[in-house]
Amino acid sequence: MAEASVTRKKWCKAVWCEGKANVSHAVPRDWIDKAMKRVYWPRANSSAKKLIERCEPRPRDVTGRKSWKWFQLVSCSASCDSLEEAEGIATTDHFDVSVGEDEPEHRDANISK
Repeated sequence: MAEASVTRKKWCKAVWCEGKANVSHAVPRDWIDKAMKRVYWPRANSSAKKLIERCEPRPRDVTGRKSWKWFQLVSCSASCDSLEEAEGIATTDHFDVSVGEDEPEHRDANISK
């Protein structure tokens, strides 16, 4: 049964605004909220790498959400089956993250490989 949950884990390459700079990183797909155009990030940067590698979901409860910050999402790639695949995606700053609910999650948002 644990195997089924592992196969659903997806990663993507996201670009977000941090201050005046755009930051690009491969993250678990669950850290992206396209409807709100946000990427969620743990407050403790030292733990981010471990959370990414384990594909930990972002917290949904009020207390847990306070331990995470969010940034304005610039773009997000299509879902990848592996962290390595997501890390290998080259990004540009010309992305459109507006996605309707009926659009498939695997839409490629102007990501060049």
